[in-house]
Amino acid sequence: MSECSGGHRCDACYGALSDYLDGVLPAEQQRALEEHLRLCPPCLIYLEQFRRVKEATGKVRAEDLPADFDQVMAGVLAAWKAKHPGGGPRPS
Repeated sequence: MSECSGGHRCDACYGALSDYLDGVLPAEQQRALEEHLRLCPPCLIYLEQFRRVKEATGKVRAEDLPADFDQVMAGVLAAWKAKHPGGGPRPS
């Protein structure tokens, strides 16, 4: 698991982002996530990227996707994970 410079676990942040953006994260977890984001600029960048992806993909209808979309995306994600074994965002 990766850790930010403040020693907080970033992996927990990644797992909570979807619920956070959907407004369904429990209040205690929301406060903890917001505190983590305040202390961890790479996770804040990742949140903004995730927000943009959710906004863009929310406009795509399932019937508009190619039949092999799941397989193609699985390949893309596997390649990304192989290239970034630590996962998560990295400061630029």
